[in-house]
Amino acid sequence: MMEIIRRFATATIFFAFTFASLIYTTPSQSTVKAAPQSSEWTWRSMTPSEGSSPEPRRNGVAVYDSAGKRIIIFGGATQTGLLNDTWAFDLTAGRWTLLNTTGAAPGRRLGHNAIYDPVGNQMIVWAGQQGSAFFNDTWSLNLATLEWRNLTPSSRPRSRYGSASVFDPAERQLVQFAGFTEEGRRFQDTQGFDLDTNMWQDYTTQENKPGIRCLLTAAYDRAGRRMIIYGGQRSGWLDDLWAFDLRTRQWEELTPQDRPAGRFFAESFIDVDGRFIVFGGSTPSGNVNETWGYDFNARQWNKIEIADPPSPRNGMMGAYIPEENRFIVFGGIGSSLFNDVWELKGAAPQSVLPEIIEASVQGKRLTITGKNFDDGARVLINGQQQKTSNDTAQPSSILTAKKAGKKIAPGQTVVLQVRNSDGRLSPEFGYTRPAQ
Repeated sequence: MMEIIRRFATATIFFAFTFASLIYTTPSQSTVKAAPQSSEWTWRSMTPSEGSSPEPRRNGVAVYDSAGKRIIIFGGATQTGLLNDTWAFDLTAGRWTLLNTTGAAPGRRLGHNAIYDPVGNQMIVWAGQQGSAFFNDTWSLNLATLEWRNLTPSSRPRSRYGSASVFDPAERQLVQFAGFTEEGRRFQDTQGFDLDTNMWQDYTTQENKPGIRCLLTAAYDRAGRRMIIYGGQRSGWLDDLWAFDLRTRQWEELTPQDRPAGRFFAESFIDVDGRFIVFGGSTPSGNVNETWGYDFNARQWNKIEIADPPSPRNGMMGAYIPEENRFIVFGGIGSSLFNDVWELKGAAPQSVLPEIIEASVQGKRLTITGKNFDDGARVLINGQQQKTSNDTAQPSSILTAKKAGKKIAPGQTVVLQVRNSDGRLSPEFGYTRPAQ
């Protein structure tokens, strides 16, 4: 571990990575018991036994390509250097493919962020570190053509690594928080990168916001349209939990009195039942392979006991598949650098998810055809809820949003979803209105 740090980090980053030099006092915590729902989850190794595979690595990025039903990874740190390669893991065939991308690619790096944009079918990469250099560039990889494009505007946030980002589908923005820079300082700023204008906007609040940090984890709360951030590092391991409302752009602290030990370089997602799930990371007692769940309604952490997990690690790459309640974990560092693939599979949703089969626009009227719609279902366009009514003859399979069609221009592509009255969201459905 220390040899890897010496190769990749500046003196300031070396301090941040050196666990023995951290000065930290663990907050007073009560014992947190295992969750009653622990048996819902199962771990399964998906590491291919043949074919080519990515080099073992840590601190790269992974996204779920919903159009291609695959996991895309980019970059990271190996035993011998940094990478800027791009691989795809086919979730059906269970095999890796090195993607032959075109165009100038982002430089080799670690500690960067990535999100998947379903409308543009693209992976967006931002920030990261290469030796003594830190980045604040923004890149797009078109996952249909495999072409890289540099989207970096002249006005942008400070260079950094170790920040956290989510994708806000309503505004089509990458939203990022915090990180670490070459000046030996950490941030507590919040910004959004608009994919339609390629411009950054500053959402930093003056009060009631998380403290400065880096190496944190974040996940997108679809039901609440919030960015959830957890943990990280600031001269020690952090254990606080915060929500950033993407509508009001205000922070709210969610940290309960009883909570897990602090950690950084963990991975997280929000499952179909709306729980914030965290796996792995570096803690005051070393690397762990624990899984914890946070219930937003009860405001309570529970440790989820699952048999046969991956070995303890930090710096792994993870991507969540919401329609299958399935989380894919790749690589990281523990007893060694890894390039294994694991699946964390949750139970089937407690109620059936709505599903969109087709959509059409006539004048101002948007009609959605599908299944499992309940009374009170609502149509969402790019995450924004529309006034919706159920068809009187086929209420569970046809929805109408009488004025929503005017929000989709001819030739425009949007992401449609249906949210049932119990909060269940359909998988994302890409719809392109025919040009007139």
